[in-house]
Amino acid sequence: MNIIKLNRRIKGISVSDLAKELGMPLLLYIFHERRMDFTVEQYYLLCSLLGIEFDDAIF
Repeated sequence: MNIIKLNRRIKGISVSDLAKELGMPLLLYIFHERRMDFTVEQYYLLCSLLGIEFDDAIF
């Protein structure tokens, strides 16, 4: 499985704020466990929800 390790911010948005706004328990779990690992599929979904291109995302 391909895993992408994220920093605590994506395009200036904190993972915590993003999780709360989107209501995504998976993001909340990852944030609270201090694990910033996403599968590629989850990361594509996250980028599409943010409206940013995958290649433009900072990780």
